[in-house]
Amino acid sequence: MKLLKAVLGYGVLVAGLLFPVLFGGDILFPLHTDQMEPWRSETSAERLTELDLRGNPALSDMNFLFHPDTSLMVREWKQGHLPLWNPYLLGGASQLGQALLGAYYPPHALFLLSDSPVPIYGWLVALHVVFACVGMFWFLRMRELSPAAAWIGGLAFGLAGPLAVRYQYYCTLYPVVWIPWLLGLVHRFTERPTGWRWSLLSVPVAMVILSGFPQTGVYGVYFAAIYGAVRIVRGGVRPLPRLMALGAGFAVAAPLCAAQLWPVVDTQSRSLSRERSFAEQSSRGGSPWLPAGYLMPASFVDPVQNWSLDWTTNPLWGALYLRSERTDEGDIDLRPLSSRPNITEDTCYAGALVLLFAAAGLFQRRRREAWALGAAGGLCWAYALGFAPVVWTAYYGLPGTNIGDVRRILPTLALLTAWLAALGVERLGQEPRALRVPLLAGVLSLFGLTSLAVVLWHWGPEGWFEWLDARIQSRFDVEFPWTDEQRATTPAMVHDFVASRCRESLAWMFGAVIVLGAWALLWRRSSVVALAIASTFVTADLGRFYHSTNTSVQAEEFLRRPEWLEPLFQRAEDGRIHRLLHDSTQLDPTRDLLLSPNLAMHFGLFDSQGYIVAVPERFARYMKKLQGESAVTTVMVHPMTDREALSSPLLDLASVRFLLARSDLDPALTTSSSAAGWQPFLQHGRWSVLENTEARPFVTIWPEAKWITPGEDLAASHASILDELASSNAFDAVFLEGSGEARPASGTPSSVRSVRREPSSCTIQLEPGDGGYLVWNEGFDPGWEATVDGIPTVVHPANVAFQGIELPAGAKHVQFRYRPTPVRGGLWISLVTSALLAGVSVTTWVRHRRSSATPLSG
Repeated sequence: MKLLKAVLGYGVLVAGLLFPVLFGGDILFPLHTDQMEPWRSETSAERLTELDLRGNPALSDMNFLFHPDTSLMVREWKQGHLPLWNPYLLGGASQLGQALLGAYYPPHALFLLSDSPVPIYGWLVALHVVFACVGMFWFLRMRELSPAAAWIGGLAFGLAGPLAVRYQYYCTLYPVVWIPWLLGLVHRFTERPTGWRWSLLSVPVAMVILSGFPQTGVYGVYFAAIYGAVRIVRGGVRPLPRLMALGAGFAVAAPLCAAQLWPVVDTQSRSLSRERSFAEQSSRGGSPWLPAGYLMPASFVDPVQNWSLDWTTNPLWGALYLRSERTDEGDIDLRPLSSRPNITEDTCYAGALVLLFAAAGLFQRRRREAWALGAAGGLCWAYALGFAPVVWTAYYGLPGTNIGDVRRILPTLALLTAWLAALGVERLGQEPRALRVPLLAGVLSLFGLTSLAVVLWHWGPEGWFEWLDARIQSRFDVEFPWTDEQRATTPAMVHDFVASRCRESLAWMFGAVIVLGAWALLWRRSSVVALAIASTFVTADLGRFYHSTNTSVQAEEFLRRPEWLEPLFQRAEDGRIHRLLHDSTQLDPTRDLLLSPNLAMHFGLFDSQGYIVAVPERFARYMKKLQGESAVTTVMVHPMTDREALSSPLLDLASVRFLLARSDLDPALTTSSSAAGWQPFLQHGRWSVLENTEARPFVTIWPEAKWITPGEDLAASHASILDELASSNAFDAVFLEGSGEARPASGTPSSVRSVRREPSSCTIQLEPGDGGYLVWNEGFDPGWEATVDGIPTVVHPANVAFQGIELPAGAKHVQFRYRPTPVRGGLWISLVTSALLAGVSVTTWVRHRRSSATPLSG
């Protein structure tokens, strides 16, 4: 009954916290599309001002990555298909292999209840937050804490800053909420190991994996494993077999999730690899000043102030967090830290009152438990900030770990803090004199914040800025490259910004001290009232933090179809689009990029640019040859900045038919045919759409083929092919990889009559001829299969990045289907593992029930 009351109580609080996106007509997005191009150019100045004051551009991944992928996934589901392939980004890419999708994550079934996934995001987040709170409550009750202590612990975890900043990065929130439930199941298993309890261990671990972004939960999984191992060893009863059973319970989550894991691993093996060397990871560590930025409410950045989001113009980051390196020429190269505070994902803020409760928890009767939690929290800090090589060595190499990246480990730190806070509430309820510790911590915090506020007031804007400037110069041994405009405007902005953070922190800490005093006066008379006051304060504090960082926008007019681009939408099947920017380093994607990354797929536009988790290596090589090495990263193919690339045959061969550009970037380009083959197609205000009349269709038939036998150095072979392709527009043959034999062209090759594309298939009708070599400009992947008139044929890599087949004479019908082995094999492994676990669980549970019901003889 107490658990049911907790569910209802947390449900009411979370419904109030997320009321705007549940009942108030808002949606869980940080930016409205009216703030982005092409919608921005048609939006009134008054509305833009209103939206810009509410929006948080630092959270743009929700618009550019998470929602577009989810929309495609839901469309495929509703048509009865698995979301196997995304044809709309780059040359096409494995959709399941992108990891973030969460296609098999059970709660995502809620998306099927609505015509659009947009309103479902808020409900999914609300359910997960309640689930996190209830899970923590359940676990703490099993730890024999009082209902009051467990209630505060659940609230402190589910609403904590490290979770609140993830409400819009929903796939990074989902893994975290399963950790308390995993801890609870581990606790029960170590109390009394049984088959059905063992079979349940893998479920929350599997949910962490299936959620789409397991990195934020993986540290919690390791912590749960350590927690279980310690309990087993301390129990002393046959520890080795129990330890092996515990490890097996965790490990079986891998085959249980094979349907998602295998496609991801397979896709990553053919994609650009991310640097994960020990030296590179450890170099991302922070500095002793970092905790101040994480603990201050809203950190040292402001979503409304663009200057504070940029490490090159934020003097606080320059003074506290940047590193410098000497170049070969002797210049100073400033480098940001990946572990700097960033309100999009990075904060340790747990609430002022929660921190005071946690201080009390460190000194309660359960000394071993409290100090173990404190030590674990210290290790989290050391690991996240790049300190303590011993900690790095212990963790390095474990799946999912990432040295020096605070975002991954902070949710685990939030759990430890909530646990400590629950211990503090327990102690304060039993020993009123224990109030001395949190009150002392509160007074010291107030003194420190007041002292900082006095210093700020005494120095004033100029003095504060001079101190920052002097610190930057002393660290980098050079004068920081401020512009005259920055020196004129930045001091006052920085001073006011830091002063506002001090005032905010002072207010909440002062309120926390007052609430502690009220707790002491009321607890003996009415513990319910005292608990209600504390709960209200914690919810208000953490809720204020959430609403100040993770903003929501009005649902009205979101992602409406831009009328002036209607001719482009009608020509979507004719080819891909790309973008031209002369200086991408000055890009503001919410204002200066027409149809921002991935949004084009909402309208069925094939886009040779893309923002995805795994960039296929073949396509990356193709685009690097076209645009240069800097145009492709491990997660992005960027807009073109080189005008010469517009005349490259590689653009034509990739079926790039449309170019989106600002009219003021190059008037000659957008008003004449100065680049061969490009003609004006659309003009609207400062935006132009050009058409490439020389772009090849998606499907072409070539009379001859040049066969390349894959060797040990495939990259060199690809470089040679791309060099030849980029050097001439006169193509009479296609480059195919394989063991085929060149045959001379004879007669009239077959020709294309019609092409019908689906996300994971393509049907091509041909006019019969003497055959040839058919090339489909879809990204090559071993999962693609093809038939010619119903007869299977081999799909070869064509022109490095695409697909090609041999056509026999008289061929009429070609069918491409994406049927990757990892998907089929992974599904079978997952289904068999699920059946076995269900069998173990049911069988052992029935046996347990029967043995419990058997009366004792005699």
